[in-house]
Order: sequence, then C-alpha cells, then structure tokens
Amino acid sequence: PVVARAVPPPVPTLSYSSLGAHARCGYRFYLERVLRLPATELPPAAHAAATAGLDPRARGSIAHLVLEQLDLLAPVVPDVQALQAMGARFDADPSEAEAAEIAELLERFLAASPLLARLRAAPRVRLEAPFALPLPSPDAPLLNGVLDVLADEASGSLVIDWKTDRLHGEEPAGVVARSYATQQAVYALAVLASGAATVEVAYAFLERPELVVSSRFTQTDLPVLWERVLERARPVLMRSFPVSPEPYLGLCAGCPGRAGLCVHPTELTDRVLRD
Repeated sequence: PVVARAVPPPVPTLSYSSLGAHARCGYRFYLERVLRLPATELPPAAHAAATAGLDPRARGSIAHLVLEQLDLLAPVVPDVQALQAMGARFDADPSEAEAAEIAELLERFLAASPLLARLRAAPRVRLEAPFALPLPSPDAPLLNGVLDVLADEASGSLVIDWKTDRLHGEEPAGVVARSYATQQAVYALAVLASGAATVEVAYAFLERPELVVSSRFTQTDLPVLWERVLERARPVLMRSFPVSPEPYLGLCAGCPGRAGLCVHPTELTDRVLRD
C-alpha cells in the first residue's frame, strides 16, 4: 500500500528574525512556529550555564527601549538603577556593572553618532514603524516586522537599525555583510514596496557610533532584493525543516524537541561551546 506523507501546514507569517531562526535549526522552527509546542525546561546545571550573565538579547532590548523613548531634541540616558529596573520587562536582572555598560554604550552613541543630527532635521520620524508585505508564493505568507526608525528626508526615506552587537574588534561593515544582508534587503523591500522612490538602510552599532554602515536602494533594485529575501525564505516556503547538524546549549536551550523529539542526544544539545 502507498502511505501518504503528511505535509506540514504553511507558515502564515514570516519575519527576518524567524528566517534566522529557521536557518539556525529548521526543526526547532517547525516545532515552535508551526506546531506551537511549548518550551522545555533545562536541568539545573545546564540552566545555570545558559543563564550566566546578562543575555545578549536582554542587553539589546534594554538599549532599544531607551532609544525608542529618546527625546531627539534633548536626549538623556537613564541612570544605572533605572536601566536595571528595565530588565524586568525582559525577564532579566542586569547587575550594576552590566547596566553601567549599557549606559556607557548609549552615552557614547549620543555623543558621536552623526545620525542624530539627521533625525533632528528630518520632517517626519517614526519609531518602531511596523510593516507587512506578502511573499510571492502559492501560500503568500506575510513578511512582517518593525523598523527601529523610519525617517523622511529630502533625499528619500531613511531606515535606521540600532545594533548592540559585541564587535570583538571586527569592523561594522564586515558584520553587516556577514550577518545582516537579508535583513537589509527585507527593510529596503518594505519601504520601496510602499511606494518610496529611494531608501537608505543604515546600521548604527552602539559600540562604534562614529561609523554608519549604510546602503541606498531604488525601485530598480527590487528584483535583486526580492531574490535575496526569497533565497533565505525558500526552504520555509517549500516546508523544509531540517534539524541543525551542530547542536549546543545556546541553540537548543528551551527547544520543545530537546531530550525526546530531537535526533540529537542531550550530551550534544546541552554542551556549552566556548569561543
């Protein structure tokens, strides 16, 4: 007898971050975002290793929250205690030293970034601007997201994305080329698809505020931008969800498939990789 193979249901919405999650482990993406299975708990030893220090995502979220609330005409960085209190919004408890580091990053950014002057001069500035556009496929899932900053300038639209990445001596341009090319294309598409003639997508790394990594796109760039995004999205649209060949604690912590549904044993999923 012929056994019909179950076809996973389509994914109704996608974002740059979800495409990144699929690239890291398609199977975890499937369990969490298609089947909607709950997270699993780690054993105490693994949990301690996974939660040592402030999570980089919480660090970035706190800095982004400050930037979202910034008064461009009179910007002020909250004090260390206020930054520590913000951690509760992201299930984090930053130490005084960790909050002081965030404050220092923000202070340096406000003092050295050339982007603030441009935003002050822009006729219109929108913070946390949402977008959504359908992908060209039979299922037509929505590609959605939020732009940190969308500003109207005389020369066209300006998108700014704040980055709190630790650069470890690497030049920001190299980080953008390696890690954010797809995000750059998504953001450019979002603005150009709304009818803008041109858009500049700028990356502002708080660690190197004096350097702005930016690229300008026009309507003629749309075919190339679409292909760059679809190259990353195609496995999801084809409903391909392969398991990562390189499991480790940073990738597998909380995964619904860990210690049961996953082909990898916990000896691999709970291992801590050191730089």
